[in-house]
Amino acid sequence: MSFDDKKAQRMLKALPDRIERRVLRQAIRPASALAAKAAKRLAPRRLGLLKKAIASKIKSYTATNTVAAIVGANMDVTGTDEKGRLQRPGKYIHLVEKGTRPHKITITPTKGPMAGRTITLNHPGTKPPGRGRNTQ
Repeated sequence: MSFDDKKAQRMLKALPDRIERRVLRQAIRPASALAAKAAKRLAPRRLGLLKKAIASKIKSYTATNTVAAIVGANMDVTGTDEKGRLQRPGKYIHLVEKGTRPHKITITPTKGPMAGRTITLNHPGTKPPGRGRNTQ
C-alpha cells in the first residue's frame, strides 16, 4: 500500500477538527522530545540548570486548527550559582544557544576607589555549543 502526502491531507480533512488536532499532537510529540533531548545534549554543563530547564511543550490553536511544538527553557526553573546568586536559565538560554558577538561592557562603580569613574572592558564574545566549544 502506498501512502502519499495528498492522500494524508484528504484523510485529515475528513476528520473532525478535534480529532485532527489530537492526531497531529501525537505525531509531533516524539519529534519535539527528540529536539529537546538534542538541546540538552548540547547544553554546556556549568551548573546543570540549563540542561534541567530544557523541555518541550505542545500547543494547539483551535482558531486556525494548528498544532505546534515549542522547545526551550522552562521559565519556572531556578537555582543558584557558586556564589549563591539566583540563576534563571530561561533568561539566558538565547545567549548560550546562539552565542554572543564581541562587544564592549561599560560600568561605573558607585563604591570603592574607582567610584564615579567609567570603566570600559572588551568582551571577546562566546561561541554557541557544538561549534568549537567543549560541551562536556
